[in-house]
Amino acid sequence: MPWFELIADELLCSTGRRRVAESLRADYPLALHAVGTNIAGADPIDESYVLQLRDQADQLQVSWLSDHLCWSAHGKRQHFDLLPMPFSGRQLRYIASRVQRVQELIGRPLVLENISYYMRFVEDEMSEWEFHAQLCENTGCEILLDLNNLWSNALNFARDPVADLQLALSTLPVRSIRQIQLAGASCQEGDTPYWIDTHGE
Repeated sequence: MPWFELIADELLCSTGRRRVAESLRADYPLALHAVGTNIAGADPIDESYVLQLRDQADQLQVSWLSDHLCWSAHGKRQHFDLLPMPFSGRQLRYIASRVQRVQELIGRPLVLENISYYMRFVEDEMSEWEFHAQLCENTGCEILLDLNNLWSNALNFARDPVADLQLALSTLPVRSIRQIQLAGASCQEGDTPYWIDTHGE
């Protein structure tokens, strides 16, 4: 059955877009995809923003509400990028507490997308998929599995994308995968070509 994913932040700042969303809702299931919860950020959770997301989700009766497993703001300044964090036990505990708080506020599981990243951390203690799996187990959150980001990360770090996908599917709790996404990447040419998540292909 056809359905639509809407960018939640665009709806929050435009009554015209909300009217379009309401007309779509009459005929199709909807999902909301946000970019501003900053779930891995150092700033306190912006609860007023999260409550706006909740109200929008409730009004549109969406099937789920998603964001990204990353940080995107610091010092109350949005960076308009999805930035990585270490896959460590300490970070897992920190993010789990924030996910639980967001889920209390929105009254539903939060769906978190795996991001594309262009660097890794010496603090990493587990794989990306082990981190996601433990976060789901500890909080009841769910997964938006972005296959393009998996593919781009594998190529950028000289791994086999098929092997990475097999690892993801053998590690993640499959019942927690709420959405699968294909958005497209672009290759940045140069001395060391790399793939960027542009949603453009």
